[in-house]
Amino acid sequence: MTLHVATSHFLYRGPDRLDISRMTANAEGVVFAPSWRLIQDVLPQLRTLKRTLEMPNLSPIDKAAFEGQEQSVWNMYAERYTEEMRKSYAEHRRQWDALLAKERVVLTCMCSDRGRCHRGILAGVLVKLGAEDGGEVEYAGTGSKQLRLL
Repeated sequence: MTLHVATSHFLYRGPDRLDISRMTANAEGVVFAPSWRLIQDVLPQLRTLKRTLEMPNLSPIDKAAFEGQEQSVWNMYAERYTEEMRKSYAEHRRQWDALLAKERVVLTCMCSDRGRCHRGILAGVLVKLGAEDGGEVEYAGTGSKQLRLL
């Protein structure tokens, strides 16, 4: 059986949900969460750069420079998180094998954009280990239980 891995925002509540947020993950999900050290080292930088890029009077030259910085910081985060997952795989092989043996999982965390989130990176790692990527599952609407694939 091949694992079908999808991702979603923390609000997703399906039975196949696996919270991989450092702050709220249970014992099963924390194995796949970024370390506090990584979060503290990188996320404040990304937040500051995002706020800067949202400034209305930013010149095109400054915007390009800040976008380059943001990409550089994100690349560093992705590299460090991937290395943490390599170590996690070696140290927690039983949990990794259990995850890969599932039929379906939806990785969740509090980030709004899978493209700039560890859940997207982890989905990619799982694909390299044989899983099938199901993309992002969006939680549609406040109080709604409807889901739609993006």
